[in-house]
Amino acid sequence: MRYCAASTLILMLSLLAGCGGGDPYEQAADDVIEVANDVLEVVKGVDDMESAKAAGPELEKLGQRMQEVLDRAKELEDPSDEKKKTLEEKYDPKFKEIGEAIGEEMKRIAEIGPDVLVELMKQMESLNIESGPDW
Repeated sequence: MRYCAASTLILMLSLLAGCGGGDPYEQAADDVIEVANDVLEVVKGVDDMESAKAAGPELEKLGQRMQEVLDRAKELEDPSDEKKKTLEEKYDPKFKEIGEAIGEEMKRIAEIGPDVLVELMKQMESLNIESGPDW
C-alpha cells in the first residue's frame, strides 16, 4: 500500500510508453511527462504533515489533467509496431527516471515519518486514473 499511488502513476506512464511533440502520440507522452513532473514537484514539497495535507488539492488537479491526457490518447488509433518501438526507445528512459524520482521522494517522506507518508498517499488517491489507452 505504501507505494500504491506511485505504482499507479508508473503504470500509467508505462501504458503511454507507446505514445508520446510533433505527432499526437509524442504529444500525449510529452503531456504525461509534464504532469508527472508536476506531481514530482508537489511531492518534493512535502516535508511535514501540514504540507502532506496541503498537497491534496494540487494532486487532485494533476489527476484530472492526467485523465484528460489519457482520454485524448485513447482516441488515437493504435500505433504501428515500428512506431511503438521508436516511441518506447525515446520515452521509456524518461518515464523510468520520473518514476524512480517519485519513488525516492516517497522514501524520503517515509523517513520524515510513516504518518506523513500515509497522509501523502491518502492525498495521492486522486491520481488513481480510470484507464489509459489499450495500446
